[in-house]
Amino acid sequence: MIMDIWVRSQHGSILTKVDGIYIQERGMNGSYMFDLIGIQRGGSTIRLGKYQYKSNAYNALKEFENWVINTNNIFLDRMSSSERTIINNYSIFQIPEDKNV
Repeated sequence: MIMDIWVRSQHGSILTKVDGIYIQERGMNGSYMFDLIGIQRGGSTIRLGKYQYKSNAYNALKEFENWVINTNNIFLDRMSSSERTIINNYSIFQIPEDKNV
């Protein structure tokens, strides 16, 4: 059984499954923004959040990483349990806001 990873965008307007997330740097009028980009099944991409500072984008990515590890461990524990329970194979991660944007 595969655990689906659902993500809600920073401003709540997008809810999608992703296979991964990466940081993309983009320049605008001499300054830079850092986007969190979700990779969807089939390889298409979607912007899920934006950050003014690279460190904030990395912190959001680290938060997502920790969430995936924790959620996956809970999922695996339930899969290996001898108790017969219904297992939801999904959970939703909310992309954190950037207070600087």
